[in-house]
Formats: sequence, C-alpha cells, structure tokens
Amino acid sequence: MFACAVGLSAVAHAGTITTTFNVTSGTFAPEFVWEPNAPVDPVIGSFTITYDPTVSVTNQLTGPGSININVSSALVFSYDSTFHELFIGGAVAGAAAIAVGTNDFGLEINSPETAPSLFHLFYSQAGYPGLVWTTLSGNVSVSPEPASLVLFAGGSLLVAAIRRNRLKSN
Repeated sequence: MFACAVGLSAVAHAGTITTTFNVTSGTFAPEFVWEPNAPVDPVIGSFTITYDPTVSVTNQLTGPGSININVSSALVFSYDSTFHELFIGGAVAGAAAIAVGTNDFGLEINSPETAPSLFHLFYSQAGYPGLVWTTLSGNVSVSPEPASLVLFAGGSLLVAAIRRNRLKSN
C-alpha cells in the first residue's frame, strides 16, 4: 500500500503543468527617501506559464501575460526546481534581473506548484535613470489550467448522471 501511494505521488508531480498566476503587489518604495515615488502602485499582472516542476529552466518565453507597467521586451520565466522558485520578467536582462533605467521588471514567486506566494517584485521605467522600485508585499492567486476545468466538469456530469439513474430506478 505504501509503495502504491509513493508511486501515485510521483505520477502526480511528473510532466508539465500550465498555470495562470494573478499577481497584485503594492507599497513600492524607492531605494532612497529623496527619490520619487513609484509611478505605478499597485502593480497588477497575469501570467500563464507552462513548465515541468521537476526541471530547472532559464529565460523561457511565457504564455499569454500582461502587467500594468511598461515592459519593452517579451516576457520570460525561469524556474529553479531545487528551491521551487519561479521568476518572471522582461527578456532584456532575463527573468531574475532587470535592466535599470529601462521598462523592465522582475517577479519572484515561491512554491508556485503547491502554495504560490510573492517573494518580491521590482521594476524600473525609462525616464527614471538608475531608479528601481521594489516591494515585498503582494498576493499571488492561481487560475486552474483549462484541462483541470474540463476534468472537473466531466466528473461533475458523471456524478449527476449516476444520481439521475439512481433516482429513476427508485
């Protein structure tokens, strides 16, 4: 029985998964008090990522994504399977860093495959040379992948059909 449970656990985590991460982050602070406040606060974004939680990857293109700050490049992600950290950002400097003074951002999500939480979000904007705004506060929510919704709907229909048949036979 134990071996069966271990085997099922391994199967549950194998293969690629697709997840949409919805991020809201606020209370951005400049590095020094004399610097201007963040031009956008809160920052809100949504990113669809397809990855294998058993494999580390670097600077892969994301699926559909949007964020309410200017980004001058494609969106990329990196995933560290050892520490279970997901990095999302602009392609200019890569997902885990930003090109200061350009329209770029970086976002780190801890435990994205089990209990996603925001570690930090930081961004820079053109027209503000040398400035980076950062925050450690925010929320990450997950939208289920479409395949999960189809599976759930199919199971619900099956349960409804069985109930209906039992009611008819009584």
